[in-house]
This record gives sequence, structure tokens and C-alpha cells, in this order.
Amino acid sequence: MKELRDHLARRMAYAWLSHFSGDANPSKLFEGVKFRLDIPLGKKGSDFQLWSSKYLKWFAAERPNLFTSIEFCKIEKQMWHLNRFPKIGNMLSLSSFAKLLQRSPVGLQLTTSGPTIYVHRVITMFIKCFDFVPYFRNETDGVKKSEDYKPFHFGVGSKSRAALAGFNSSAFFFYFVALGDCFHCGREFVLSFPLGLEALPDATGAKLEKISLELMSDLRRNALRRRVVSEKTGDVEYDEFWPSTSKLFLDKIDRVLAKHYGFTDEELDFIINYDIKYRMGQDAGEIE
Repeated sequence: MKELRDHLARRMAYAWLSHFSGDANPSKLFEGVKFRLDIPLGKKGSDFQLWSSKYLKWFAAERPNLFTSIEFCKIEKQMWHLNRFPKIGNMLSLSSFAKLLQRSPVGLQLTTSGPTIYVHRVITMFIKCFDFVPYFRNETDGVKKSEDYKPFHFGVGSKSRAALAGFNSSAFFFYFVALGDCFHCGREFVLSFPLGLEALPDATGAKLEKISLELMSDLRRNALRRRVVSEKTGDVEYDEFWPSTSKLFLDKIDRVLAKHYGFTDEELDFIINYDIKYRMGQDAGEIE
């Protein structure tokens, strides 16, 4: 994708870039195509200008009207965060994104040891971020941490619990979808997330800590122990989490963060309800 972005920026006068889901949950663009797709339309020239859609999802019944319903938004170069073209399709999402970027990245607060959070490297409808190691056992290795959970350390517990809240927020989900591949949450997105931990007032940090602890308790309470058989490691047991059942706590986090970012009521409503039509559907469960 970097090569495509560089080519467009060097060789095109403008481009209209549409971003499509490639998953059957909720629906695919073309039969036989199982990958997320970007479709650029444009004109050769110089002084590149970009118009982008949001990350598009749809149910099968909506497919006939998909292309005629696409909205585009002009994305100025200063919004190409991490040198990526953000998947943003209207002015409301653009203003929300711009306010996120005003805060400093989480990576500035990370240490080599200390209080730890664990972020799952795969994101579908919700983020999986915990302050505990989710249960995982296989026949070969016994009980262990799943390699899909990556640890991040903070100097003090108050920072780690505020970050725990931030990574479970819909604000982070929006940030990741706008910039990532909508599936693999690599270290880059964790480190670059503009949470502004050093600028959190004590009262705001305390609220986020309290909600994050409530969220962890709720996620544990709603978790299900699953068993599957793997060809490589034999019997596997793991805890399956359902963040959709804890959306109340996620919304509380976003309401606290709204003041931190300076969101308007309209922007907060956009963040809380971002992609909610698909996130809260029947397949909103998260495995492992």
C-alpha cells in the first residue's frame, strides 16, 4: 500500500479513493475476493489532491446501492498521519480525527518494565485490551500467554489504567480503522495512538481508572471458556470475550475522553456510535 500511496502522490493531480471491507462479516464486495480493497479513480498530473471515503461495510441486501451511496471528503496532506491516507468520508469524522491528532502518542509514556496492559494484535469489531493475561492453554505448552497478546509497560499504574481505558475506547477503534488495515493491530498503532496521557488532569485520569477496572470485571464476568482442537498443538482452551455486552462501559470511557479531546456533542455522538450498526450485530463476539 505504501507503494500505491507514493505513486498516487507523485503522479496524480487528484484521486478519489474508496475503501471496502473484504470480510463476509457483514458482506464481501465480489464473490471470490476475500481481501479488503481500495479502489482509486483519478487523473495524472501534479499537485496531488485526495478525496477519500470512509471504510465501507454493508449487508448483502445493501449491495445494489453501495456505490451510489459512497460519500467522499477532501483530505489535506497534514491529515496523512503516519504517512497514510485516512479512511474518512465526511467533515464530521475529519474534525473528530483532527482533534485526536492534537494529543501526544502513547509511545512517549512506555517503559521497559512496570504495570502492563495486553493488546490483541487482531481487531475485528472491538479492541481486546486487558490488564490481565487472558486464559489460554494448549496440549503442547500447557497454560501460557497467547502470542496474539502483546505487552506494553508503563512507569506507574495510573498511566497503565488510563491507557487501558483509552485502548478499549471507540475513539481508538475509529483511529485504528482510519489508518490501519482494519485487521492487524501492530505495535505502530499502539505507540502512535494520540491519547495524551501526560496532559490528563488527575480527576480525568481517576475517572478512566475507575471505569477501566469496572470494564475488566465486566469482561471477565461475560467471558466464555472455549475448547477447540488444533493440528499443531492438540486440545486448546481459551477465554472468549464479548465486548459488545460491555458497551455501556466503553461509552463511559468515550464520554470522559470527549472532554480531553475537546469533542463537540456531535463529534462525541459520532465516536460512540461509530460503525455501531455492524459492531453490535450478532457476530460481535471476540475470540481468544
